[in-house]
Amino acid sequence: MKRITLHLAGPVTVAGPSLQDLTPASMKSRGVLALLGTSHHLRASRAKLQDKLWSQRGADQGAASLRQALTEIRRSFGSYRDAVLSGSGWAALDPEQVGVALSPDAALVNPDLVEFAEDLDIRDPEFEDWIREQRQYFAAKWRKRGTPATLQAQPAHLALIIVKTPPGNSDISALADMILRDGAERAASFVPAHIFEDNAAFDDHPHALKLSCQAVGSRQHASLQFTVTRSGTQQQIWNRSVTGPLDSLTPQFDAFSGALTLAILNAGWGTPADDPYDNILSLRDVFSFSHDRLLKAEFLLDRNDSDKDEAIRLALRAYIRNTMLLERFADDPFEMLAEATEFATRAMELDPQNAVALSVASMIACRNRNVDLALDLAQQAEQADANNPLSRYSLSSALTEAGDDERAFQEAIKARAGPITALSPATWLMRCAVTAVRAHRLDEALRFSNMAHGYSPNYRPALRFIAALEFRRGNEPATADALQRLQLLEPDFSLKLMASDTYPVATLRTSGLLEVTKSGLF
Repeated sequence: MKRITLHLAGPVTVAGPSLQDLTPASMKSRGVLALLGTSHHLRASRAKLQDKLWSQRGADQGAASLRQALTEIRRSFGSYRDAVLSGSGWAALDPEQVGVALSPDAALVNPDLVEFAEDLDIRDPEFEDWIREQRQYFAAKWRKRGTPATLQAQPAHLALIIVKTPPGNSDISALADMILRDGAERAASFVPAHIFEDNAAFDDHPHALKLSCQAVGSRQHASLQFTVTRSGTQQQIWNRSVTGPLDSLTPQFDAFSGALTLAILNAGWGTPADDPYDNILSLRDVFSFSHDRLLKAEFLLDRNDSDKDEAIRLALRAYIRNTMLLERFADDPFEMLAEATEFATRAMELDPQNAVALSVASMIACRNRNVDLALDLAQQAEQADANNPLSRYSLSSALTEAGDDERAFQEAIKARAGPITALSPATWLMRCAVTAVRAHRLDEALRFSNMAHGYSPNYRPALRFIAALEFRRGNEPATADALQRLQLLEPDFSLKLMASDTYPVATLRTSGLLEVTKSGLF
C-alpha cells in the first residue's frame, strides 16, 4: 500500500498517509522529485539527475549537490525517509511506498489552468528543455481528459478473451478455434498481452478484446465470421467473413490469423470509455514518428503491472528510443542509447526466445556497431519466428552492417509482405530504401523513399533520402522542396549540419550521396 503521494500536477507536493505535508523546501530537491516521479520504476541514474539540474557545474560539484538534495528529501519525508533509495550510480523512490499523481483532480480544478510542476523555475538549460517538453506533453493530455489518474492506475497489458466456437461441424469449429488462438498468440508476441479462454474473465477484464467466430457449414461449403469486440461496451471493432469449401479455407490459415492479429494490434488496449487519450495505446503509437505519440507510448508502457510481459514491454521501450535517436528527438543521445541498450538486454535475458526482444536487441546492437552480435541476434529472432516482420527487419539491418547488401535488400523486401507492416508502412519502406542504396539500386531507393514519405509526410529519414537522391538526378526543385520540409521539422537544420558526422545519414554518407550538402539550394 502506498504511504506517500507525490503530486506533479500543479506545484510539486508530497503528502503522507494522513495528508501531512512532506514537501522539501528547496526547488532543486523538488526538481529531483519531478525527475524521479516520471522515470521508469521511479528510478534514474545519478548522471541523468546531475545533467538535468547541475549541467553547468563540474562533475564533483554536481554529485555533491545531488547528495545534498537527496539528504533534504529524506529529511522532509521524516519517518518515511526509507522511501528514498540510492546506490552506486542511481537514486530512486520506492514504488512500493510512493504513488505518483500525474493528473489534476477534475472535481476540484479546471485542468486547463494546471501546469506540470508549475512551481519549478530552475535556471539550468538542460532542465528547462526537459520541463518544457513535459509541460507540453501533460498539457495536451489533460486537455483531453477530466478525471483523476495516477501512475499504474490502469492495466498496462492487453487482455484477449477467446470465445470457444460453438460446436457444429467439428472440422470447421477446430479450424476457427485454431485461427483465434493463433491470431491472439501472434498479437501477444508483439505487445504486453494476457490471453484467457474462460468466460468468467469478462467480469475481471471489462475492457478486454473478445475474439469469437461463428462457424457453420460442411466440408463442401463452410462459412466463418470472425469478430473482435470490446467486452465491456460490446462495441464491434472488426469483423471478417469468408465462405467456401473447407479444403480451400484451410490453406489460408496464415492470412486469416494475420488479419486477426492486425485487427487486435490496431485496436490497442486500455479504458476507452473513461479516457481515450490517456489509456488507449495502439502499436501504431510505438511505430510512429511523432514525438508526442512516442512519449505517450513510453508513458503507458512504463506502467508495469506484471512481470509476465516485462520482456516485450522493455523491448518496445528500447524500440521507441531507437526511433527517437533516428528522429533526433533525444536531448542526450548517449544517455538514450545507453537506456535502449539496457532495456534491450534485459528484455532478451527475460525471454531469450521472444522474436521481438531478439529483433530489437539486434537493432540496438547495430546502433552500437556490434555487427557480429547484431547478426547473431537477428538470426536467432528469425529462428524463433520467421513470420515476424521485425525478425526480417533486424536481419536486413544486420546484413547491411555486415556488408551483405544484396541479401539485406532481399530480406527487406520479404519483411514488407507481412500484414503487421500495415501498422507502419514507412518503417519497412525506408528499410527497403536503405538497402536499395547500399545495393546500388538508386532508382528503386528513390521510389521507396517517396512511398515512405507518402505514408508519413513528417518522417525525416524519407526526406533526407529524397533530397539526396533527387539532387543526384538533377531535380533541383524536388531537392529544394525536401530540404525545406526538413527545415520545418528540424528548426536547426542546415546543409552544414547534414554534412556533419553526427547527422543520421550514414548510408548516404558511405554511398557518396551527400553532394546535396554542397548544393547551396538551402
